[in-house]
Amino acid sequence: MGKSLVPAAQASATPESSPKAPRFPPVGMYGVMQINLSAMVQHLHDEDVLARASCVEMKKYLVYIRQFGELPFHSSPWCRYSVSFIGTTLRSEDPAIGITSDMVVPIFPCSL
Repeated sequence: MGKSLVPAAQASATPESSPKAPRFPPVGMYGVMQINLSAMVQHLHDEDVLARASCVEMKKYLVYIRQFGELPFHSSPWCRYSVSFIGTTLRSEDPAIGITSDMVVPIFPCSL
């Protein structure tokens, strides 16, 4: 944590740091991910799967970037990551299994 990306304007003029080169966030950062299930399953040509996927609202999710799934190369527009989804609300209490609503750690600078 505490890592940041250097804006392209501040980077040297090497091919890896040119404005056209893709920039991948480093491990340990937070990000926003948008999932389009309909587009993800369209190639299956399965009407039932497409109908179910279209029922899921496309929205943005807050994630923590845990690790790279592959090495990021400046020549590639893609990079796979392992991420953890982050809840944006307090968790519901479930005393039967020992879960209380105070078992949430807010992300700075937000507080609950």
